[in-house]
Amino acid sequence: MKTLALFGLLAASAFGADQSLNISAGLTYSPSNPTTTVLKAEDARILIQSALGTGHPEADRTYIIHAAEYQQGRQTPSQQHWYVFNPDGKLKLLKSVNAAATPARDCTTGAVDSRVSSPSTAVTNQTELSEDPRILGIKKLGMVYLHIACGLPEEQLNAAINSEDVKKKLAEGAKLQSDPLKEEDLDPQITSFRASIRRVRPATLSLPEVNASHGKKEVWQELQVLKWLIDLHDTGISDSVALAAEGRVKLAPFGGLLVDEVLTKLVTIGYRIEVAKKKPQPLEHLSAIAGLAIGAQTEFSQMTKIVKLRKVGFAAGGVFNSDYVPSNMDITAAYTTGSDGKETEIGKQSFLNEGLYWYDFSLALPVKTYNEFRYNQTSGGITVNKIEKVNVWALFNAGIPRDLTKTHLQYIPTFV
Repeated sequence: MKTLALFGLLAASAFGADQSLNISAGLTYSPSNPTTTVLKAEDARILIQSALGTGHPEADRTYIIHAAEYQQGRQTPSQQHWYVFNPDGKLKLLKSVNAAATPARDCTTGAVDSRVSSPSTAVTNQTELSEDPRILGIKKLGMVYLHIACGLPEEQLNAAINSEDVKKKLAEGAKLQSDPLKEEDLDPQITSFRASIRRVRPATLSLPEVNASHGKKEVWQELQVLKWLIDLHDTGISDSVALAAEGRVKLAPFGGLLVDEVLTKLVTIGYRIEVAKKKPQPLEHLSAIAGLAIGAQTEFSQMTKIVKLRKVGFAAGGVFNSDYVPSNMDITAAYTTGSDGKETEIGKQSFLNEGLYWYDFSLALPVKTYNEFRYNQTSGGITVNKIEKVNVWALFNAGIPRDLTKTHLQYIPTFV
């Protein structure tokens, strides 16, 4: 009884309060970010470095990855997968219940993307498909998230705003606005245009000057066109031209690119991580043994320029240390909307963070013949027909480190 009381005291002092934290770094675009939710080990390595910077992935840190993809016009993911990237460079793709709701499709044609037809396409000698959301007792962790949407990369954006029809429309709008202006009104507006352009563009950008061959109205018009081009590039809309995707889907700036307007709500995305303390598995077994022992607006029309979108990846993340190992960890991805801060959940995944153990506690039962055994189909194991507590022996086991969270056949014996 003294031994059991001491164990209870040690257990009470060893396990403290739970840990909660939030990672909410803003999503940013990079051309190197993957554009599919089905990742291979090398894709994960590139993504981690893109999200967290040089020096990552670190050799002693395990990274959790959440990859989600959105269809045009929808705020909820059509595809999402969770991963564990281990220090040995191997990637584990989890068979999650919320993994793939609908097939991933091309942004323009709507055709099914063959690259992500099945998670099994990612399986290699460095990437495994697993149902076990397990982290092997690591305190140093990282959370990286990838969100893929239909967007307008820089090259396509510049081609659209510099097209002949856009330039013509901007020039017409600038001329229409400048015609009623008086000569004395032009100087202050030219000065204002220059100042607003300089605030958002470097001083190296060449601006038109008034000279003998270049009157004030011409300069005013050119500055207005340049200002509108900057607005188009940065926001997707100006007084005279608005960019839109097929179906007149509105675009808005997000993470350094123009994307489907509905996705701008992801600006508030965050990952809530809740770590719940867990008793080490050998001590769980010891507790069970102990329990058995004791019984237990403008005047001209606006033109809409239709552009073709492509899949683009936005990534972010952060690192943290788990205060408790072993532990159970729940991660929830969500964004908030409205003044009331209402939370919309995108995805959720639970993880077990527990390492391997060289020791364990077990029970031994003396048996005389094989007739005293029977196979239990429910548990999938062998049980004894009759147990008498007087004959049960409690054992201490020692051997090579092994997983104690699952019942499985051990090929290498242990010392008892």
